[in-house]
Amino acid sequence: MEKSRICIYINNYGTTNMVMPSLIEANPGMGGTQYEMFLLCELFSKNNIPFTLLLTHKQQFSYEIKYEFVDNIESAFDYCNRNKSKYIILRANDGLKSIDKLKETKIIYWVHNFIDYKSATLIAKNSKVKKVVFVSQEAADFYYDHDISKKGAVIFNAIPSKRVINDKAKKENIVAFIGDLSPYKMFDKLTAIWPKIIKKNPDAKLLVLGSGDLYGKGKKFGAYRLAEEKFEVKFLKPILKNNLFGTVEFAGLVKGDMSQKISRAKVTVFMNPIETFCIAATDSIGNGVPVVCPKSTGYCDVVNKKTGFLFRSKFGAKRYINKILKNKDSLVINEESLGYFKSFQPDTFYDSWISLLNDLENDNHKKITHKKNYFVNNKLFVVIMRNIRLILHLPNCFSRIGIKWYIAKILKKN
Repeated sequence: MEKSRICIYINNYGTTNMVMPSLIEANPGMGGTQYEMFLLCELFSKNNIPFTLLLTHKQQFSYEIKYEFVDNIESAFDYCNRNKSKYIILRANDGLKSIDKLKETKIIYWVHNFIDYKSATLIAKNSKVKKVVFVSQEAADFYYDHDISKKGAVIFNAIPSKRVINDKAKKENIVAFIGDLSPYKMFDKLTAIWPKIIKKNPDAKLLVLGSGDLYGKGKKFGAYRLAEEKFEVKFLKPILKNNLFGTVEFAGLVKGDMSQKISRAKVTVFMNPIETFCIAATDSIGNGVPVVCPKSTGYCDVVNKKTGFLFRSKFGAKRYINKILKNKDSLVINEESLGYFKSFQPDTFYDSWISLLNDLENDNHKKITHKKNYFVNNKLFVVIMRNIRLILHLPNCFSRIGIKWYIAKILKKN
């Protein structure tokens, strides 16, 4: 692996206004994907792993790191060609349309967000994509019946090593939300049920830790300067209609340690059913606050019976939130209940990446396996479809994401 010439490409538009600190102990307030990619760069740099960081914008660092400035992904590919780089690590889908511009360099795609059928099929078929890294086992299992899984590997996301479980913190009837105020994170689904939560818990407060521009997309904000205009109107409608604005605290983007803010809460809620990992959930749990989230995808790897509740519908979400607010649950988060967090530590994360790169150097391709929780995420169907495809030599369109894509295409035509 020492002989590898590795590049890591990051579009760092949203982080240019900060001096990049060490990320091992805490996230200074950046989006999860950028946090993971910059953390990997820091760990490589501190362990003297030869690599080049390719950034789209100038960036200051609090530690020594080598980086080159590139205009875009095409420029990054040009750099790789000129320097005969062996691998380039990219966020999944980056450069997919320009992939043929690469000469000898192989791509390692890092799947931080779910990718659609067409993209997954292109990645599976293109020989320039050497590996596809999934950030949780459930994220990998989502594609188990598609050929992209043949290139798959699982490396759990890392979480900050510093945790503050404040057992003496005075808990208030606070429901927290952590994340980007965007349609993807479905904050509007939480505000839609908030009036009913308040009806059962008149003293409850909603604490919103996040920004409508967390990922630096430069959107046009609404009248309250909270999020993109149309989405702001949507999530505020039930709040304003029921005169509940005073029950919501929009705390904005929390820079650095959020333990003082989050430790006051009794529960943190997530509504988006499509998460590859959900770092924000581990932030909450790591600070001693249980979570309520959908029983789907990456949540099933980061939340268990000791650290939260997994719901199947909005009715389940309301029931679990009310249960926690009324102190009817028995969840007590401590170091013992966080034993599984060892899989998410920066050291484990770093070792997994080094192991993967060594395997690539030695042409050692390990087959990906799946969790045998067949009644989660429709996994039984996925495993059955994988076996049918293998036996009958069927194309990728007979995978779950392929079937859904073609059904959506037919419905759109009609």
